[in-house]
Amino acid sequence: MQMRQALEMLPERERAILRATYVEAREPRNVAAELRISLSHFYRLQKQAIGRIRRLVLDDVHLRGGSLGY
Repeated sequence: MQMRQALEMLPERERAILRATYVEAREPRNVAAELRISLSHFYRLQKQAIGRIRRLVLDDVHLRGGSLGY
């Protein structure tokens, strides 16, 4: 599974958090305020999203019997 596919499988809020943080390089405090959530909740959602992506990608690699290529 490609990273893009894994991102598309995330809930919208988690996807928005990762996009704002890693693609747009926005400050977590500003993103949290825009989403009307606390900063601690922002970080929980960010961690949850990264875990979901990790599981999706690794599960796909294991199912196909491949490797990550590094």
